Amino acid sequence: MSFAARLSHLYKGLDRAHGRYMLEQSTDKNGKQKGKATTLRSPYTITHWEKHVDGKEGLGIIPITDNGTCWWGCIDIDKYPLDLEELEKKVVKEEFPFLLVRSKSGGCHLTVFFEEEQPCVEVVTKMQEAAAILGYTGSEIYPKQTKLANAQDVGNWLNMPYFDALSTDRFCVRNNTSLSLEEFLDYAESKKLRSVEEFVVHQKSEEFSDGPPCLQTLQRQGIGEGGRNTALFNIGVYLRLKHESNWEQHVDEANRTLINPPLGYREVASLVKSLEKKTYAFTCNTPPIMNFCNRDLCKRRQFGVTSFQHVDIGVVMDYVTKINSEPPMWILTIDGVRTEVETDDLLDQQRFRKICVNAINKIPGRMKPEEWDKFIRSKLVNIEIIDAPVEAKTSYKLVEFLRSFFETTPEGRTIDELSIGRWVKQHSHYVFRGADFYSYLDRQGVKLDARKIWQALNMNEVVFSQSLVRGVTIQTWHAPTSTYGRVKSALAVPEIDHYENF
Repeated sequence: MSFAARLSHLYKGLDRAHGRYMLEQSTDKNGKQKGKATTLRSPYTITHWEKHVDGKEGLGIIPITDNGTCWWGCIDIDKYPLDLEELEKKVVKEEFPFLLVRSKSGGCHLTVFFEEEQPCVEVVTKMQEAAAILGYTGSEIYPKQTKLANAQDVGNWLNMPYFDALSTDRFCVRNNTSLSLEEFLDYAESKKLRSVEEFVVHQKSEEFSDGPPCLQTLQRQGIGEGGRNTALFNIGVYLRLKHESNWEQHVDEANRTLINPPLGYREVASLVKSLEKKTYAFTCNTPPIMNFCNRDLCKRRQFGVTSFQHVDIGVVMDYVTKINSEPPMWILTIDGVRTEVETDDLLDQQRFRKICVNAINKIPGRMKPEEWDKFIRSKLVNIEIIDAPVEAKTSYKLVEFLRSFFETTPEGRTIDELSIGRWVKQHSHYVFRGADFYSYLDRQGVKLDARKIWQALNMNEVVFSQSLVRGVTIQTWHAPTSTYGRVKSALAVPEIDHYENF
């Protein structure tokens, strides 16, 4: 079996789409080589893998299948600079079955492989727990979804290793040594787990193993100047939940053992006094807490965010995908559930709340209009854009309907016959009334705003003009014969599939 075939078998994924990453000659301000990422709605093949290995075309694989399963999982550590030797020591110490693969950006893909496909939800849970123990709670987890929303949804892909294999910078590291492609394949195939149950996460008796994973990560990494007050405040919130009688002493101990340098006595006393006044929730949207947030895992912890039942903890919305259809379609991950929405659902907070009720049985808290706009803007910064086929676009459908209109509506012999719903040919144009075309669309079940109809056809060379009909000037539309083709004799109106709200 060729190297490309072995890679394809190892990194099995969604069989109806894949990613392509093309390097460019230019670099960004940090000296990093730029590239263009594209999601292609077609299966990946051995040829794609061969081009990847040869350094001709970068390949991305989507780990989740249509069944909500996966053959591999990955923690994408995007922290720079990253000491791979130190990371490998941590992985070995925790007895995790990860392979360390250097990413194209210099980070690391901690990857685990399975002999059989496993439920994504179980794999993701294991990866989240492992990331927290290793101190990388804020890292992205692949698969990013545990279930695809519909047949249009393709999830998110990950750049594959060993691009340009002979001189690659995307290699696997073992014992602080880079492996060749053949060595990697041998090693990865030998490390496959039979099932996700073999992925054992040893939960040690850490202070925060039953609380927010962000605190667990901060404990491992250390808390220095810049975020000491916020970190200790959230630690205090957790300790008050867990140690009802002597939580104040635990706050003081945490300050001495976890904060470097520790806060002064007066600062700690003031913080404790504030916590005594009322029950505070975790400040999930404040750094450094937000930098290591993993709400899905946090919700499953005894003293995580769900400890505050009287506090509206909202919902988590991430992994936004835009399908460039007409109109555009959006696919969001809301509390782990992939959900299809319209543009207006993003702009209108009340509509979004309704979406959440239908999808996840939750009503998110209200935001002020300006806060909501800021929230949506933040989610649109890093979105995945997928081009829809031309057939999915309104303009294409309307052009086809207009051609059908000419085919099925009798042609008039003179301009006056426009008044009885016919069309006429003048020079190099078909002339017709907009109202007659609207009526035709209505008979076909098309429900679309007249403004959108005109906009779509105008983009396809239909122009607005005026004509003199029976001594009266009326508004008419003119479609070039060069665009819409030769029209045959009028036929009976055929049965056409019912299109509604496309």
